[in-house]
Amino acid sequence: MIKRLLSELCRPIALLMMTTCMLHLSAQVPVEEVFIKAPVSVLPTIDTNTRLDMIDYFKGGMTTDSPTTLNGAARVTALDDRHIEFLTSDNGRIAMWPVKYGKDSVTVVVKTVDIPASDSRVELYGWPEWRLIDSGDCGVIADWVIDPARKEGRVEDVENALGFMTATASFDPASGKITYVPTVAGVITEAEFEKVAPYVQKSRTFKLKPGKGIVPEK
Repeated sequence: MIKRLLSELCRPIALLMMTTCMLHLSAQVPVEEVFIKAPVSVLPTIDTNTRLDMIDYFKGGMTTDSPTTLNGAARVTALDDRHIEFLTSDNGRIAMWPVKYGKDSVTVVVKTVDIPASDSRVELYGWPEWRLIDSGDCGVIADWVIDPARKEGRVEDVENALGFMTATASFDPASGKITYVPTVAGVITEAEFEKVAPYVQKSRTFKLKPGKGIVPEK
């Protein structure tokens, strides 16, 4: 009698948990669909048939390259239920994550070029219309100078030493955070970088904020 009562009491809770889980799963846009349906404006050098081949090769355990429209070599390097990563050329790569954005679904796209030093740009697109919501890169040198050095008037010294800023971006879908790590040390001489390294932040973090796009984390 007690077991039956407990069972009846727990059934609505279990049903609610199951329904919540199903809603969460149904809200997840398939990663492969995002990759295949990306417009030419996002992936101009890889046509739809080539994208399908790339996925087949990866799933088949092959490292076969697929030709791009610019005679480059493209290949999927990572694929799971949360994201896809692929090469677009000898020095270019892209990663995509379909995620929730408030009540909507969006795709986070991180485009990275590896010459002369790895440098990333992050783009945020609405789904399924692929409307560009926001985009950004690592910012200017002044954005990277730590507050104590800024108060000491070191910004110009850092700008003169570095010349420009480069950084790679990574995205964490669980937290919705984007982290940039500087790579400019690979552009200038080690001696020049060491002079200003103490004044430069080791990373900068941004987050996805529904209604506002990509914003710096305070």
